[in-house]
Amino acid sequence: MRRPTSCTAPALAAVALLAQAPAALAAPLRFDVPAGPLEGALQAYAAQTGVDVLFAPQAVAGLRSPGGRAVSEPEEALKRLLRGSGLTARRIGPRAFALTPAAAPGAKSAVRAPDPRQSDARSQAVEPLDAVLVQARRREERLIDVPASVAAVSAADLDRLGGDGTLALRQAALGLTAAGQVSVETPTLVIRGQRRATAGDSALSVITYVNEAPLPNNGSILPSFDLSEVQVLRGPQGVLFGRNTTGGALLIHTNEPGRDAYVRAATGSYRLREIEAAADLTKAGAPVAVRLAAYGLKRDGVVENLGAGGDLDDRDQAAVRLSLAWKPDGPLSALLVLDGFRAWETGSAAILSGSYPNPPDVTGGGNGRTPQAAPYFDCGVAGCDIDIALARQKARGTRATDIDLPPRSDRRNDGATLRLDWREGGLNLRSVTAYRRSVLDSALDSDGSPLPLNQIVRHIDLGQFTQEVRASGGGQDGGWQAGVFYMSTAPVGVQRTLWASVVTPTNPARVEFQYRRGESLAGFLDATRRLGAGFELEAGLRYTRDVSSACLVRVAAPAADISEAACGEAGRAQSSAPTWTLGLTWRGRPNLTVYAVTRRGYRAGGVNAPNFGSLLEAYQVYAPESLTDVELGLKWAGGAGEWRHRVDAALFRGWSRDIQRALFPAENFDGDDIAANDPPNLIINAGSATISGLELGWRGQWTQRLTLSASATLTQARFTALTVPTLLAGLTPTDPDSLRFSYSPPYTARLTADWRLFDDDRLGRWTLWGDLFQSGPVRYVERAHDSNGMQKAFAVAGAGLTVQPPRRDDLTLTLAVRNLFDEVYAAGGGAITPAVTATSMIYGEPRTVEVAVRRRF
Repeated sequence: MRRPTSCTAPALAAVALLAQAPAALAAPLRFDVPAGPLEGALQAYAAQTGVDVLFAPQAVAGLRSPGGRAVSEPEEALKRLLRGSGLTARRIGPRAFALTPAAAPGAKSAVRAPDPRQSDARSQAVEPLDAVLVQARRREERLIDVPASVAAVSAADLDRLGGDGTLALRQAALGLTAAGQVSVETPTLVIRGQRRATAGDSALSVITYVNEAPLPNNGSILPSFDLSEVQVLRGPQGVLFGRNTTGGALLIHTNEPGRDAYVRAATGSYRLREIEAAADLTKAGAPVAVRLAAYGLKRDGVVENLGAGGDLDDRDQAAVRLSLAWKPDGPLSALLVLDGFRAWETGSAAILSGSYPNPPDVTGGGNGRTPQAAPYFDCGVAGCDIDIALARQKARGTRATDIDLPPRSDRRNDGATLRLDWREGGLNLRSVTAYRRSVLDSALDSDGSPLPLNQIVRHIDLGQFTQEVRASGGGQDGGWQAGVFYMSTAPVGVQRTLWASVVTPTNPARVEFQYRRGESLAGFLDATRRLGAGFELEAGLRYTRDVSSACLVRVAAPAADISEAACGEAGRAQSSAPTWTLGLTWRGRPNLTVYAVTRRGYRAGGVNAPNFGSLLEAYQVYAPESLTDVELGLKWAGGAGEWRHRVDAALFRGWSRDIQRALFPAENFDGDDIAANDPPNLIINAGSATISGLELGWRGQWTQRLTLSASATLTQARFTALTVPTLLAGLTPTDPDSLRFSYSPPYTARLTADWRLFDDDRLGRWTLWGDLFQSGPVRYVERAHDSNGMQKAFAVAGAGLTVQPPRRDDLTLTLAVRNLFDEVYAAGGGAITPAVTATSMIYGEPRTVEVAVRRRF
């Protein structure tokens, strides 16, 4: 019980600190910068004032600043340092500026400096292609300067695509697959072929961060409202981010106080009712700036349920977020974000799509069609035959289902994040403390049939505490970052799952009580050094130590709750590994970056549960999985005439070792007739693989009337070796050619267009947009010879119209049509294993129409 108390203490301390803060949020800045090279002057100004200044190193090379010593407002202070440089400061946030070339005297500027409280839609419309800012290296940089493959997704993109939180990113950020695995409550995020094991509790290959704190996997889909930015980092993240990953990371930042207030309301298909609003609750100059944001969504289910319970894939969600910022005229600042999310839904629809056996060989997963089960699932007449149920499902299509378990998906996710910053004399210190609690109560008929083939009723309640302390600094010749990270995950109350899998009198439903704890501790150092002639060297090293423990008890249902204390002896595993980054970047020309980088990331090892008998004892724990890659990339922005372009390209190849795979042994697989030590599944290290590919992106603007973008990814992933012990060979293919990477299409492409039809005082501003996403075929099953769990190549289109009335930049009306041609496609896998006889898939949403109005204040 000590963990929750220690986790809330930092938040309480922050409230006390903020309550005592002096009234200095908007006070003039004091700075004393000597004359000298402009780059050094800007770095000194940022260190003394705490104001971020974003610029390309080549843009200030060879320039000098007259310096200055004064007390003035941020923009005026910066103008003094820029006198005679030919550069101007463009405000991009309450305490942040980007430098751009000043317009020639008398020339008509193509881009006006936006007001910091200007509407998001208006500011995005004029955003220069070379001024997109990201935090891929834990500091704000222009996207074009970052030596890594990064996708920046705007809030407007998320609005257009719809969906739930990270699931909307599957079209907006190419290379990312965001899909449900059995259900959307536990999303599967895949980048460059990397995903978590198909079952069990292996570490994630892609982690989502909200305000720099990692989210737990369970229930981590949060609504995407009042966001400042979303970035998708592709490739292993083994140095700068809190958790090691082999695939990548999603970075989500919410709006801090100081942004414009707004209200947005929407209605549409399936009785959609959506509203979101955000506003600052304090006036400029208050000692503490406070922002409140709220969100609500209701929508009827899009899949008709002919069986037990309500229609599926409905929406009933509410969320609130409170942000408190203290930014005085001094070295210390603080940001506290408190958020809460609730969902009361029926959950995702797993649609029956196939059955087993399906020739030829589908080694692994067991066999549900046994003589004992035949009267219940293979009887040859309706009501007890899976083949008849499958034929009926195919006849009714994917928008109706017949299930025998009343579905529900009640979710709760609460979090508190405290960020403290200290800037003094060129040294920056940042502490990020976060606690998050995630609760899931669900009932899922994962086989999607009226037969009790695979039903899951679950109660999960987990708490996660993270603490990171990071120091950074630098000068004209480079910079550095160093820090430590700690994470603790622990159960809160009872953790219970009822499994009803191929239920017969000899195979009753079971209740599983499983309690897992984990800790991760890491230290890291990353440094960049400018070598001259436009070259920059980066090197980073991290060492991570992970400890996990687990206990598991399975008993026949129904059963009284079993607490963690009564669970029995817990198995324990410890793993550790170094990871690194080494890269060389060239920026010898303005707005051109060429880089080569090699990185290593890893997924922590772990422990299987329960404690095995002697036959399986050697597989009680599994080792870390590692991935080492090489990436070559190019980024360029330029143009001709009234056209501006931005190009991004990355070529990569990775080598994965000790791949973690889930196996499913039958009861009494070890032959000792002791049910208490039989694992429902176990994870082993079983081989190696190579992953290579190409990521391309182009974006073009013609004046402010037309914006086009095109992007594509190619991914080739294959197993090169499988090392499966003889004892376990019957549970999985042993030939690398018999296994495939799942949830990873070989190619994706996206085309978008924004065309401003009108922009004048009489008609207002009308913008027509279109979006086309193309995916190659997707496997939701690893077995190469399995004909179930397959989705052919598909395309999804969207279109819409945005209108701002004359002289009303504060008001925006939108019409959006998603899945314009009503494409039917599987967006995720359900139960795809011979052990339960049936196969199910989770399908993408049908065509929907939405009308929304947004008012800025």
